Amino acid sequence: QIGKITWISLVNALVTLTLFAYLLKKGVAYEVALTISFCTIVTSQWVNAVLAQKSEEPFFLNIKKSLTINPYVWIGLALGIALQGSVLYFVPNWLHVITPTPWMLGYILIATLLTFILIESYQWAIWLLKKRSH
Repeated sequence: QIGKITWISLVNALVTLTLFAYLLKKGVAYEVALTISFCTIVTSQWVNAVLAQKSEEPFFLNIKKSLTINPYVWIGLALGIALQGSVLYFVPNWLHVITPTPWMLGYILIATLLTFILIESYQWAIWLLKKRSH
C-alpha cells in the first residue's frame, strides 16, 4: 500500500509540475499555467478515487466491476465536477485562476489521461507480479 501511495503521489506531482514548467517555458501566462495545473491536480485526484476502488486489480481487468463496485464514488465525482466547474466559471478569482478555454481543457484532459495510464500501469505491474508468484 505504501508503494502504491508513493507511486500515485509521484505521478500526480511530476505530471503537474512538468506540465506547469512546460507551459511557462512555452511562454504561457502564469495565470493560465496555474489554472491548468490546478485543474490537473484536481482531476488526477478524481482518477485516483476511481482507480482506488479496487486495490488488488487493475481497472481494465474487469471494467464492469470497476464501474459498479461503489456507486457513491460516481456521486462524489459528480459533486466534485460541479464544485470545480462552479468555482472555475463563477468565482475563479477566489482561487486566483481564470476560466478555462477549450485549449486549456485539452491540456488538462491529456495530463489527466497520462495520470490514469501511469497509475493503471502500476496496477497491472503489481497484479502481474502477484499472479506470477502464485
